[in-house]
Amino acid sequence: MLLDDLEQFPQRKDFYSACYLHIAKGRIVVSELWRCNREDWNPDDPTLASLYIGCRTLADYCKLFPEYPRRDVLRLFSMTGGILAILHELDEHAGLEENLRTLLRYDSAFSRFLPEWLGESFRTPESYYPILCAMANGKQRLSEIAQDAGYPNNKCQTYLRALIHARLVRTEVLRDKKPVTYHLTNSYIAAWCLFVYRRRSQQIADPDGLLQRVMEEMDTKLALPAFYRSCFRYLEMSTKEYLIPYRYPSSTELKTDVPFRFRDGYALKLNYCVQIDSQTLIAILPDSLDRRYTKEDIQHIRAAVKRFDTLYGTDIVIFSPHRFSDWSVHEASKDELLHLVALERLRF
Repeated sequence: MLLDDLEQFPQRKDFYSACYLHIAKGRIVVSELWRCNREDWNPDDPTLASLYIGCRTLADYCKLFPEYPRRDVLRLFSMTGGILAILHELDEHAGLEENLRTLLRYDSAFSRFLPEWLGESFRTPESYYPILCAMANGKQRLSEIAQDAGYPNNKCQTYLRALIHARLVRTEVLRDKKPVTYHLTNSYIAAWCLFVYRRRSQQIADPDGLLQRVMEEMDTKLALPAFYRSCFRYLEMSTKEYLIPYRYPSSTELKTDVPFRFRDGYALKLNYCVQIDSQTLIAILPDSLDRRYTKEDIQHIRAAVKRFDTLYGTDIVIFSPHRFSDWSVHEASKDELLHLVALERLRF
């Protein structure tokens, strides 16, 4: 039995008691799941257990759309954010443009979900749209967000705290003591702000023009940032043994986007470099959805890593939207410090 929304019924406590009584007498044998609001939750009640049902991941999308090119899987993921209510409208047998047309309809779940979400959390949701849109357009610091939204800093900070409480916004604090930055928790929120907010009339009057705009801006503003976020979640949450020492370091030196240029003109960046004592982890992220790593790329990455860290035992993690070549996979099988992570492995 899956019992949902029982908090809406005034007799729910009597219902719970009656069910527990019959279960104790063996008259009902069930695997039970009670869903309740946070204020009704009692962690000391032994009869209750929690189950987290979250958004789908990139690995899930690869399974749901097996015939799609990997870059199109990533595009759909970035538009929907893995939210089940929106994902439900997509058709695995339809093409990318047809699914995007479905999402961009004025009456779709994509168009309605965020306003309903804000309506449940705030009395005046319209006040929060400018702040969300500022972050969707790349503003991350309080002063930048406030200036773009047209709010005083103190008022903007109050709104940001409310958005954090509603799980629409998250904060990041870098280890080099830079000011805190604010980020949207889901790529869908950014997609809605970019392509629905202030474009509702275009959804009806010019859907083809809106679709064209989405196709032009989706990769750089949505898909790549969503892929990067999934890569960092992998680094934070994966149970791979080589990642465990870097999970909660007590003494860490972190560097990002370390550039290298070789004599042959080849240029690259070491996107994430973390050092703990004598151990080092370096992550490489693609600069576009079309990026495919070849033998030449792997060799240059290894040379750059040797320049950056002369100590033995540097783990290299390379993330790619596409599958790696046979040569790369074979090379990784021989080198225990080389780790290749393709799109379908991002299950966090």
